[in-house]
Amino acid sequence: MGNSNGVVIETRNLNVYYGDKHVLKNVSVRIPEKRITAIMGPSGCGKTTFIKCLNRLIDLIDEARVSGEVLFRGVNIYDSNVDVTYIRRKIGMVFQKPNPLPMSIYDNVAYGLKIHGVKDKKILDEVVEKYLREVGLWDEVKDRLKEPASKLSGGQQQRLCIARALAVEPEVLLLDEPTASLDPLSANKIEKLLLRLKKQYTIVIVTHNVHQALRLADYVIFIYLGEVVEQGPSHEIFMKPKTTITRAFIRGDIS
Repeated sequence: MGNSNGVVIETRNLNVYYGDKHVLKNVSVRIPEKRITAIMGPSGCGKTTFIKCLNRLIDLIDEARVSGEVLFRGVNIYDSNVDVTYIRRKIGMVFQKPNPLPMSIYDNVAYGLKIHGVKDKKILDEVVEKYLREVGLWDEVKDRLKEPASKLSGGQQQRLCIARALAVEPEVLLLDEPTASLDPLSANKIEKLLLRLKKQYTIVIVTHNVHQALRLADYVIFIYLGEVVEQGPSHEIFMKPKTTITRAFIRGDIS
């Protein structure tokens, strides 16, 4: 499904307002296919707002107004005839705090398929095992699939949420600071998982952790006060940042 230039999502003059507050200003970026793109910037600069625009989760915020375009494989997802459910299936989201559904481990992974009408237990079993394996959870939970997901540790819950997002076969995975609430060991597991997953998925991760971006990102978009200051291959941004503000952030002078 890849298009010639390997760009999966492109935004053009994306603006977001919360009431009178202008939160994102003329954001024009390109998200490369099967790479990890890190959205970097200090707290409160608009990173989470930005990724919520990429699968229209921003629609759920009452006072939010969006203008400009978000193109997914060349189609503006804000066009009136676009099926939002389809967009959110193709562009999955994992939040900062693990949010497993109040049901069993098994049902968490099977949830999306059941919503889309899959009832065949054999298919559900296969999918649950496949994606629990993909996130490295299968061996840890295979004997307790019927237990509530809430019994898992924080790191396990976050991997379960990733499995749940992958089970509906998205092309893009958005992650909003997915390791921020985890201990270093669990965070490390998630990072290794993302490096593995980028062979099959396009990944966008919001982080204010420069070291994490250094470890993971192929491409970096640096947002400051709602504007894109710089974007490019990660080695360029980290080795030769073009602006003083990017340099200051990488050095840790602004957080």
